[in-house]
Amino acid sequence: MNLKKRKEVLDNLFKDRIVKTVIELIKENAGITMDEVAKRSGVSKGSLYNYFENKESLMEYVHAEMVSPITKGIEGIFKSGKKPSEMLLDLFESFFDVSDEVCLYFGFLDSHRTVEEDAKETHYLLIEPLAVIFRAGIETGEFVDVDPYILANTFAGMVIGTFGSYGFRNAEKTDFQNAKEEMLKLIKRLIIT
Repeated sequence: MNLKKRKEVLDNLFKDRIVKTVIELIKENAGITMDEVAKRSGVSKGSLYNYFENKESLMEYVHAEMVSPITKGIEGIFKSGKKPSEMLLDLFESFFDVSDEVCLYFGFLDSHRTVEEDAKETHYLLIEPLAVIFRAGIETGEFVDVDPYILANTFAGMVIGTFGSYGFRNAEKTDFQNAKEEMLKLIKRLIIT
């Protein structure tokens, strides 16, 4: 392994450790400070500051890492070449397959950002991709002929509302599974023709 590749691997390992530490702090409902992250990660503050200018840049990196599985999942679904109704059902399933860490992180975000920030993120991550799927499904006759953005917001609200009402997976697994099945019935009855 050449020197450049070795440094890249070490940088990624370092950043992975930092992300895991931030998630642990969130889990413990502890304060997230550069001092505490460095201490818990077993690195010097100087090393931490070599990678992250300040707490804001650290949290931006953590955010990107938590959002990445969602965006990659959505991209994979779009590239699948499936028909819109199948893509919608795959997307629905993918929401329930997100890791507990990602759910925990978004629960943390909900309590630390404004409604406007939350709405922008939801629009970017979910509403726009969903509207594309719904528009295509309306054109092929697979979905009810309603404004794609109304369908996207309805779908996203149903999924996000369920996660919220079950405390981001603090409910019993069977309760959560039942809710998922009930939502699937609604989707098939109200949206898919």
